[in-house]
Amino acid sequence: MNRIKIYLQIIILFGIIFVINSNTAHAGSDLEIKVDKSVSVKLTDCKKVRVKVYYKGNDVTDEARLSFSNSKKSVVKICKMDEEEKYYVKGFEAWPRKVGKSVVTITVKYRPSHWDEEEFDDVYDGETIAATTKCVVRSEYFQSIRAYANLTDYNTRSNTFTVKVKNISNKKIKIMSKGAMAYDADYTSYDRNLRIVGGKSSVTIDPGKTKNIKFKVLGNTTWYKLSDFQICSYWEWGNKKYWVSVDSGLETWMRSGKKWKWIGFAK
Repeated sequence: MNRIKIYLQIIILFGIIFVINSNTAHAGSDLEIKVDKSVSVKLTDCKKVRVKVYYKGNDVTDEARLSFSNSKKSVVKICKMDEEEKYYVKGFEAWPRKVGKSVVTITVKYRPSHWDEEEFDDVYDGETIAATTKCVVRSEYFQSIRAYANLTDYNTRSNTFTVKVKNISNKKIKIMSKGAMAYDADYTSYDRNLRIVGGKSSVTIDPGKTKNIKFKVLGNTTWYKLSDFQICSYWEWGNKKYWVSVDSGLETWMRSGKKWKWIGFAK
């Protein structure tokens, strides 16, 4: 009798371990959902998470109806994914909004059917069955220099440019005053040397933080049209220095050596 109890305990233990490590959800023993239990996505990126559905071991993803709910919409935006490439793909896209974690609940509904040779059509075998599972989405900072940066204003009265910068990397960004320039898209006569206002030699932005940095024009006022300019300055990140260009409503680029590299959108 004691041996039987021991065997039963072992069976239950292995069953629990299997359930904990499985990324498959079951409705009874017939409907299965297969999806990654957790995914990571960097800010400004998008992660496509594929979902497969099986009924009695057969792939029924095409016929199944999928829906998704998101525990923290402020952290990650979830969009349903239906793509037809080489084959039909179902799942969701995760668009991070800020660093954090959100749990996506996946609900699948499927009505079993079989092919009727006489009717040349599917015949439903019973009621719709459903299953649910969860996928944890973690949005993270970049491990390299990244920022949302935007040239937001040129005030001809104070003769200052304003650049808004949000640090979306995992280390501090230090924006240097020395060497900063405003470049006009058309005429070099409108180019100007700049300095950060208030006599500051630099401005430091911690990960996840945003600052509006004002640059004073050294000399006469320049062309008034903001979209014609890009503001360039030296940024320090991880003990390295980069030459960074910020536009109005476009993208942010940095130069390392002779190559330019995209580091973020204008937001």
